[in-house]
Amino acid sequence: MSPVLDRDMKGVMSTPKEARSMPAIAPFQYLSSLPSKGVRHTIVEALRTWIDIPDDFLPDLLSIVGDIHNISLMLDDVEDGSPLRRSKPAAHSVFGVGQTVNSATFQLVEVIGRVAQVAGPLAQTIVLEELKNMLVAQSLDLHWVQHATPPSSQEYLQMIDGKTGALFRLIARLMIAQQSPSSTTNPPSLDRLMILFGRFFQIRDDYANLAMDQYQDSKGFCEDLDEGKWSFILLHALAHATPPTRMVLMNVLMQRHATGCAGRGHKELVLDIFRHETRSLAFTTEALWVLGQQIELEIQALERATLTANPVLREMVRSLQVGLTPPDGYGFEEVGGGGGGAVGHGARISEGVLGLSC
Repeated sequence: MSPVLDRDMKGVMSTPKEARSMPAIAPFQYLSSLPSKGVRHTIVEALRTWIDIPDDFLPDLLSIVGDIHNISLMLDDVEDGSPLRRSKPAAHSVFGVGQTVNSATFQLVEVIGRVAQVAGPLAQTIVLEELKNMLVAQSLDLHWVQHATPPSSQEYLQMIDGKTGALFRLIARLMIAQQSPSSTTNPPSLDRLMILFGRFFQIRDDYANLAMDQYQDSKGFCEDLDEGKWSFILLHALAHATPPTRMVLMNVLMQRHATGCAGRGHKELVLDIFRHETRSLAFTTEALWVLGQQIELEIQALERATLTANPVLREMVRSLQVGLTPPDGYGFEEVGGGGGGAVGHGARISEGVLGLSC
């Protein structure tokens, strides 16, 4: 080897590993430093009521789930062209697209290796399976946006199950895989509960993007319309609009496809249609209450199966209803309590539309 090359190689290898990897981890560290709502931490704590995992595994679990979530946010923001994340500039707008994608990939490799070390090959297989589900679902979301092709309601829900639902399933599956052998509570499959949570979170996110001021502060005004996203609300509006209004909506979407964003006036026009003509915002609120009740019923079933109440999980569900005005007659106290009011209202929304037979 040339003396110059040999000297340069020795110089590189003598540089501390942390310093050499700093450009690779800086975008991830930046995104991870932004405050989050802590929902996944709460889910883990709630599920510990039923799943007895070793105390020393808890920090690893929270780290693994948190890292995968943040990696997915970094890539989503790049692919969607989102300028903001958690009220701050998105990672790619600070570090550039290339460095952000590289950082997410670097961290993903690190997480997969760490899972095998701290939790074994079964946990690694679980992580890889759910990562594949997330990537396939994201590809569908991107495909529909790229080709301006609206999915059916069922296709949209299946996408949610593979994307948002995958992270919730990942939490439950990792916890069950690490459950203490001496555990006295062995819940049946948690897949249905995790799928329902995923659907609730994504549809609530769709609603918040358009109708909640605090969301607009963190992500911008009606950002989904800039991204050309096919949200639950938009799909309902297209299905229930008059032909002239549907033509208006489709042309606004095509204009966004051509320009890369939607103007303020276009967003206000679409919101007015959602509020007053198709009443899609009101429909979405009602759909969220139906989903909330399905989650409540599933919790009740799991409590009966485990003979263990889960007040943490119940309180979490109630907190998610904050900001959502319930339709007349709705209330969690009615679920399973012998009253028929909530069931009657829920019947107005087809379970086929919400896919509640998951």
